[in-house]
Amino acid sequence: MAMDHARVAKDVLTYVGGADNITTVNNCATRLRVSVADESLVDTSDAAFKDAGALGIVRKGKAFQVIVGMDVPQVRERFETMVNTKA
Repeated sequence: MAMDHARVAKDVLTYVGGADNITTVNNCATRLRVSVADESLVDTSDAAFKDAGALGIVRKGKAFQVIVGMDVPQVRERFETMVNTKA
């Protein structure tokens, strides 16, 4: 089944504290890397991110790596659009 990139991006944005909490976004081959202003706003449960369609989350201080898989470029594109429009 194909990944719903928009849904994953929207749900991940919610779980990392919303657009106003994002300081930087980038990615590697399989992970969406998100840095946040306030890590206390982030839901760090794997279950939440798995429900969103991701494979899990890894925390590195104020940086969070959302494991998305090979669809990460498409998810990042949708994610960045939502952050830039404060959706």
